[in-house]
Amino acid sequence: MTGGIEKIRPDEGEWYAVSGKNGRTPYYKCELYHICQWNGSSGPCIAGAPNDYPELNQPWQDYLIHKAGMKNHPYTFDTYDQMAKYFGQYNFGVEIDGKYKAPYLDALFTNHSDMSINYMITQGWRKSPASETLVDAKVVLERLGY
Repeated sequence: MTGGIEKIRPDEGEWYAVSGKNGRTPYYKCELYHICQWNGSSGPCIAGAPNDYPELNQPWQDYLIHKAGMKNHPYTFDTYDQMAKYFGQYNFGVEIDGKYKAPYLDALFTNHSDMSINYMITQGWRKSPASETLVDAKVVLERLGY
Protein backbone atom coordinates (compact mmCIF):
# COMPACT_ATOMS: atom_id res chain seq x y z
CA MET A 1 0.00 0.00 0.00
CA THR A 2 1.46 3.36 -1.01
CA GLY A 3 -0.94 5.65 0.83
CA GLY A 4 -4.17 5.75 2.77
CA ILE A 5 -5.38 4.18 5.98
CA GLU A 6 -4.58 0.64 7.04
CA LYS A 7 -5.46 -1.43 10.11
CA ILE A 8 -2.21 -3.00 11.29
CA ARG A 9 -3.16 -4.69 14.56
CA PRO A 10 -6.83 -5.74 14.41
CA ASP A 11 -6.67 -7.09 17.97
CA GLU A 12 -5.71 -3.67 19.33
CA GLY A 13 -7.92 -1.67 16.98
CA GLU A 14 -5.09 0.64 15.90
CA TRP A 15 -5.34 2.42 12.55
CA TYR A 16 -2.32 3.86 10.78
CA ALA A 17 -1.75 6.39 8.06
CA VAL A 18 0.44 4.74 5.44
CA SER A 19 2.80 6.52 3.10
CA GLY A 20 5.29 4.95 0.74
CA LYS A 21 7.79 7.66 1.68
CA ASN A 22 7.30 7.90 5.43
CA GLY A 23 6.24 4.41 6.46
CA ARG A 24 3.55 3.89 9.07
CA THR A 25 2.48 6.55 11.52
CA PRO A 26 -0.18 5.95 14.18
CA TYR A 27 -3.22 7.68 12.71
CA TYR A 28 -4.20 9.41 15.93
CA LYS A 29 -0.83 11.19 15.80
CA CYS A 30 -1.19 12.28 12.17
CA GLU A 31 -2.30 15.82 11.58
CA LEU A 32 -5.39 15.58 9.41
CA TYR A 33 -4.61 18.95 7.91
CA HIS A 34 -1.49 17.56 6.19
CA ILE A 35 -3.15 14.30 5.15
CA CYS A 36 -5.91 16.26 3.38
CA GLN A 37 -3.36 18.47 1.64
CA TRP A 38 -1.46 15.37 0.51
CA ASN A 39 -4.63 13.85 -0.94
CA GLY A 40 -5.78 17.13 -2.49
CA SER A 41 -9.35 16.58 -1.34
CA SER A 42 -11.37 15.55 1.65
CA GLY A 43 -13.80 12.68 1.55
CA PRO A 44 -13.43 11.04 4.95
CA CYS A 45 -15.31 7.90 5.85
CA ILE A 46 -17.76 7.79 8.73
CA ALA A 47 -18.27 5.08 11.31
CA GLY A 48 -21.31 2.88 11.67
CA ALA A 49 -23.13 -0.04 10.15
CA PRO A 50 -23.30 -1.48 7.64
CA ASN A 51 -19.79 -0.58 6.42
CA ASP A 52 -18.01 -0.20 9.77
CA TYR A 53 -15.39 2.16 8.40
CA PRO A 54 -13.10 3.89 10.88
CA GLU A 55 -14.35 7.27 12.11
CA LEU A 56 -12.49 9.95 10.14
CA ASN A 57 -15.08 12.72 10.34
CA GLN A 58 -15.27 13.74 13.97
CA PRO A 59 -16.17 17.39 14.56
CA TRP A 60 -12.54 18.38 15.16
CA GLN A 61 -11.56 16.72 11.88
CA ASP A 62 -14.33 18.57 10.02
CA TYR A 63 -12.97 21.79 11.55
CA LEU A 64 -9.42 21.07 10.31
CA ILE A 65 -10.69 20.24 6.81
CA HIS A 66 -12.42 23.63 6.64
CA LYS A 67 -9.40 25.36 8.19
CA ALA A 68 -7.36 23.97 5.28
CA GLY A 69 -9.78 25.71 2.90
CA MET A 70 -11.42 22.52 1.64
CA LYS A 71 -14.96 21.26 1.49
CA ASN A 72 -15.88 18.16 3.48
CA HIS A 73 -17.78 15.39 1.63
CA PRO A 74 -17.81 12.31 3.90
CA TYR A 75 -19.02 8.86 2.90
CA THR A 76 -21.14 6.77 3.16
CA PHE A 77 -24.43 7.69 4.83
CA ASP A 78 -26.60 4.57 5.03
CA THR A 79 -28.89 5.18 8.02
CA TYR A 80 -31.14 7.89 9.39
CA ASP A 81 -29.08 7.87 12.61
CA GLN A 82 -25.90 8.64 10.68
CA MET A 83 -27.62 11.60 9.05
CA ALA A 84 -28.83 12.87 12.44
CA LYS A 85 -25.40 12.44 14.03
CA TYR A 86 -23.44 14.40 11.42
CA PHE A 87 -26.12 17.07 10.99
CA GLY A 88 -25.82 17.79 14.73
CA GLN A 89 -29.01 16.32 16.19
CA TYR A 90 -27.12 14.15 18.69
CA ASN A 91 -24.72 16.79 20.03
CA PHE A 92 -21.86 14.83 18.43
CA GLY A 93 -19.52 17.79 18.84
CA VAL A 94 -19.46 20.51 21.43
CA GLU A 95 -19.01 24.01 20.06
CA ILE A 96 -15.95 25.70 21.58
CA ASP A 97 -15.04 29.27 20.61
CA GLY A 98 -17.07 28.98 17.41
CA LYS A 99 -15.37 25.69 16.42
CA TYR A 100 -17.03 22.35 15.77
CA LYS A 101 -20.34 23.70 14.48
CA ALA A 102 -22.83 21.27 13.01
CA PRO A 103 -23.38 20.13 10.35
CA TYR A 104 -20.06 18.31 10.15
CA LEU A 105 -20.05 18.20 6.34
CA ASP A 106 -20.64 20.32 3.26
CA ALA A 107 -22.08 17.53 1.13
CA LEU A 108 -22.21 13.76 1.44
CA PHE A 109 -22.12 10.46 -0.37
CA THR A 110 -24.87 7.94 0.24
CA ASN A 111 -26.13 4.61 -1.03
CA HIS A 112 -29.65 5.60 0.00
CA SER A 113 -30.61 8.82 -1.75
CA ASP A 114 -34.31 8.48 -0.87
CA MET A 115 -33.49 8.23 2.85
CA SER A 116 -31.05 11.16 2.66
CA ILE A 117 -33.47 13.40 0.75
CA ASN A 118 -36.31 12.50 3.11
CA TYR A 119 -34.10 13.37 6.10
CA MET A 120 -33.18 16.74 4.61
CA ILE A 121 -36.82 17.53 3.82
CA THR A 122 -38.18 16.53 7.25
CA GLN A 123 -35.40 18.34 9.12
CA GLY A 124 -35.67 21.54 7.07
CA TRP A 125 -32.26 21.29 5.35
CA ARG A 126 -33.69 21.15 1.83
CA LYS A 127 -34.77 24.57 0.63
CA SER A 128 -36.41 25.99 -2.48
CA PRO A 129 -35.86 25.75 -5.43
CA ALA A 130 -35.14 22.10 -4.56
CA SER A 131 -38.27 19.98 -4.36
CA GLU A 132 -39.64 19.68 -0.86
CA THR A 133 -41.38 16.39 -1.65
CA LEU A 134 -39.79 13.01 -2.16
CA VAL A 135 -40.43 11.70 -5.68
CA ASP A 136 -40.40 7.94 -6.13
CA ALA A 137 -37.28 6.81 -8.00
CA LYS A 138 -39.33 4.63 -10.36
CA VAL A 139 -41.37 7.65 -11.41
CA VAL A 140 -38.18 9.63 -12.13
CA LEU A 141 -36.78 6.78 -14.24
CA GLU A 142 -40.06 6.48 -16.18
CA ARG A 143 -40.03 10.24 -16.87
CA LEU A 144 -36.50 9.86 -18.22
CA GLY A 145 -37.60 7.06 -20.54
CA TYR A 146 -36.16 4.05 -18.72
